[in-house]
This record gives sequence, C-alpha cells and structure tokens, in this order.
Amino acid sequence: MIKIHAIQTGKVKVKQFQITGANSIISRLWQLFFGKNWSDWYPIYCWLVEHPDGPFLIDVGEVAEVHKPGYLPDNFGLKVSVKYEVEREDEVDKKRSRLPWLSCFFGPYHFSFILISSLFQAGNIEPLTI
Repeated sequence: MIKIHAIQTGKVKVKQFQITGANSIISRLWQLFFGKNWSDWYPIYCWLVEHPDGPFLIDVGEVAEVHKPGYLPDNFGLKVSVKYEVEREDEVDKKRSRLPWLSCFFGPYHFSFILISSLFQAGNIEPLTI
C-alpha cells in the first residue's frame, strides 16, 4: 500500500499578477515593481511517500534561511515579488517533534531517495540525513 503525506513547511505569497497573469510585458514589469496587490498566503509543502520499496520525499519544503541575506539570488525582481513566512520549527526535519509518526523516517539512509524539483532546494537536504 502506498501512502502520501503532505507536510507544510511554511507559507509564501506572491504579487497577484503572478497568479492571474498580465496582458503584456510592460504590464508585467509595472505590476512587478509598482503593484501593491499580493496573493493570499499559500502553503509550502513537501510530500512524504510511503512506498513498498521504501519511503521517499518529493521536494524538501522551505527552510528559515530563506530570510537570510545571500540565501536567495541577489535579484531585485525576486525581492519585490515574493514573501516567505518560514520559521525553523516549520522545516521538515523539525516537524518530527510535533508529528511523532514522522520521526521514524528520518536519519541516515532512511529515505530511498529524495526528489527535488528545483535546484535551489538542494541545500535543504542536509538536515534530512542527520
């Protein structure tokens, strides 16, 4: 039997046009730099899959380091278009203390594999292997 668990690791909000779209590149740039309409907060998830061949993670969620200068690329467009709400306690490895069923999946070699969908998440894997 395969079970899939969604694990929330924080929240994110973006400029509204990133969800609804823009009519032109000029509109997109205007809304990026001068728009004041933000989306609602959306959850950031990683997915734990219990599989007969062993547990694996799809994505690793977000980490609180996202707030530290230098963690994300020094890109003005990114700075003005995305807001994160992530605390250290939100990170997937810290969820073990609040979700006891989750603790049995963590530690060296406990995951069959970890699939990351974005290269920037590669740095988030280290706490999962300790």
